[in-house]
Amino acid sequence: MPAVDFSGNDFGMNIKRAELEASGFLKDDGFLVRCELGFVNSAGDGGRGIQIKEGVKVPPPNLHRHLADLLWKNQSSGDVFIEVKGKTFTAHRWMLAARSPVMAAELSSSDADTNTDATKNTMMTLRVDDDMDAETFRALLHFIYTDALPPPPPQPRARDTRAQEDEAAAAEAARRLHAAAARYGMERLQLMCEDALCRSLSVLTVASTLVFAEKHGCRVLKAACLDFLSCKRKLRQVTRLDDDFRLLTTTCPSVIKELFAQVLK
Repeated sequence: MPAVDFSGNDFGMNIKRAELEASGFLKDDGFLVRCELGFVNSAGDGGRGIQIKEGVKVPPPNLHRHLADLLWKNQSSGDVFIEVKGKTFTAHRWMLAARSPVMAAELSSSDADTNTDATKNTMMTLRVDDDMDAETFRALLHFIYTDALPPPPPQPRARDTRAQEDEAAAAEAARRLHAAAARYGMERLQLMCEDALCRSLSVLTVASTLVFAEKHGCRVLKAACLDFLSCKRKLRQVTRLDDDFRLLTTTCPSVIKELFAQVLK
């Protein structure tokens, strides 16, 4: 909006010096003036000049919460079973088909088993036979219904001896979820996992994450890992982790060449 010049308007504030000094408002040769501005919504009120001081407070969207409750708290409404490594999840065909083209194809395939038990209302059963574990698929379902990553576990205290193990486990979970997203054609989830891995790089996780990035063609993640390792101090720390550095050198020798070329720039 354009600037408004108030210099030509006294707003009715005419007061004589003697009145001001006797008013009690003058303190230490100074006084405060409180100004309240009212904005007129002349475009949408039909020219009536209604002053809107405070609008309606609309709460943030909560569709994701209702869908999460539908998935985890109201499983009787589901119409498909998904079996993953001995664990069975209940979901809704319409949601799975809408979110994943691969699941849509699997649901429409004649290979899907149909359970005609009267108590289960003709439930369909899908079986995940690849290397995906149940916890990864649970996280995948959470994203399908809420469009968000699962909430991270509580962060351990700095003195907790399991902190490093938890850090490595979180990175491994993100890598597995990335692979699951690729398996079901969910590009947004892949990018979210890649971003999470970029933000959580550490000396303990960078080697295995770099191997993963090279294997799965994650260019941004690979660049982040190389940039992390371009710090000579961090690189020395990684080389002291024999297993991790051996994994990197034996699995991705070409990446090692890129790394040292970047360090020696």
